[in-house]
Amino acid sequence: MSIIKEQTLEELRDLVVNSGPDGLLAIVILIVGLVLANLMTRILYKFLLRYIPKQSTVTIICIIFTLLAAMVVVALACIQLGLSPRPILRLMLIGSFVVIGIILLIGPLMPTLPFKAGQMVRLGEYIGVVESTSLLNTRLRTFDGKVVYVPNRKILDDIIINYHHTETRRIAIDIGIGFFEDLIKAKQVLEEIMIADPRVLPKPSPGTMVLTIGESTIQLGARCWVANENFWVTKCDLTEKIKLRFDFEGISFAFNQLDVHLHTSHDPTGLDDNTAQLCHQSMDRNNAAS
Repeated sequence: MSIIKEQTLEELRDLVVNSGPDGLLAIVILIVGLVLANLMTRILYKFLLRYIPKQSTVTIICIIFTLLAAMVVVALACIQLGLSPRPILRLMLIGSFVVIGIILLIGPLMPTLPFKAGQMVRLGEYIGVVESTSLLNTRLRTFDGKVVYVPNRKILDDIIINYHHTETRRIAIDIGIGFFEDLIKAKQVLEEIMIADPRVLPKPSPGTMVLTIGESTIQLGARCWVANENFWVTKCDLTEKIKLRFDFEGISFAFNQLDVHLHTSHDPTGLDDNTAQLCHQSMDRNNAAS
C-alpha cells in the first residue's frame, strides 16, 4: 500500500514539474471543483426534497447533476493543461449514460424508505427526526439529543411509524381509582380537564370510559384528539392536571394492595406446643380487649 502511495506522489510531482504552474493550477481546479460539486449536490438534494415527495427521483436528479458537474470540472482542468478535453469528455459521457441507464432500469425495483429528512418517525425503539438518509443507513436525532444511525436493512425489515402524514393524534391516558371512589365524579373531572384545555380539539369530542375492573383498581381511560405538533406537551400537561385535580377533589388513585385475614381457632387441640401457646396468647389478648 505504501509503495502505491509513493508511486502516486511521484507521478503527481513529475506532472507538476513537467507542466509547471499550469499543472499545479489544473490540480487545484480539479480538487476544488469536485469539492464544490459535492457541496452543491447536497444543497440541491435538500432543496428538491421539499418539493418532490419521491426520494428515488431526487436521487436520480442529483446523480445526473453530479456527473455533469464532474465533466465540467475535468474539462476545465484539461484546458488548463493545454490538453484537448474531448476524448475524456466523450469517455465520461458514455459512462454517465451507462450509469443513468442502470439507475433508471433498476431504480423502480429497489426498495425505498417511507420517510424523508425532516420527518418525525419511530424506527424500532427510537423516536426522533430524520436528519439524512444514505444507501446504507439513516441518521436519526432523538428528542434527548442523541444521534442514532439505523441500518436501512433493519428499517425495511421492521415496522415503521411516520408521524408526519397525520395532522392529528389521539391522546390516551389510563388511570386507576379505588373501588370506593365516586366513579361518576371521576369521569366528569376527566372530561372537564380535557375540554378546558384549548389544545384539545372539539371534534372528535373528548371522552372517558371504564376500561377494566381489576383486583384492586377500576381502570379509567381518557381519550382526546390534538394537533400532531402538540401531542407530547399536551399529554404531559393533561397528566399533571389530572393528578392535581384528583388531589383537590379527594379522589384517590388505586395502588396494589393485599388484605390478609387471620382466623384464630378457639380449639388449639391437635397443634404442637409452640402453636398452641401462640393461640392461647391471642385468645387472652382478645378476651382482655373485649
